[in-house]
Amino acid sequence: MVKNKEINTNEQIFDLAAILTNKLLNEGFIVQRYDEVGKCSVYLKLDYGVSNSIRISDHEGKPYLLHRYNIGSWIQKRRLEEIQKYPQWFFPVVDVQFLMKQVKEHRLSQLRKFGKENYRRYMNRNKEMNDSSLWRNALTIVPSPFFLNIYEDDELSGMERYL
Repeated sequence: MVKNKEINTNEQIFDLAAILTNKLLNEGFIVQRYDEVGKCSVYLKLDYGVSNSIRISDHEGKPYLLHRYNIGSWIQKRRLEEIQKYPQWFFPVVDVQFLMKQVKEHRLSQLRKFGKENYRRYMNRNKEMNDSSLWRNALTIVPSPFFLNIYEDDELSGMERYL
């Protein structure tokens, strides 16, 4: 397990991003990954932003950029803050499992709130909007069909059940 003191280089941030990306793909998320060169930060947008984003970094972010999930060595303990009326989670790097739990629960609540068709519609709308933002340079990673079917009976199953 990675300790907070150990994660202080781009390589370690990228390793944590790879671990999270694999876990997210296994849960059926579409992940857009954007690596900020020179800043030791990686951003993961989930389902084209409908399930928000994760910021992985070794330093605090800009206050006007509101990422629902933040994980990094600069965070000492798990906390939930309300910033500009938006909830934001902060996790130390050892708290990957709890981060994943929150991400999956949030997606399920979004699906219940919007319904499957609207969730898909919002994904498609956001995907089109990405063409005019910094996300157009992001790597988009889609889960394999194997992982889309593995959770067939689980209510947190892969995205094909929602599309």
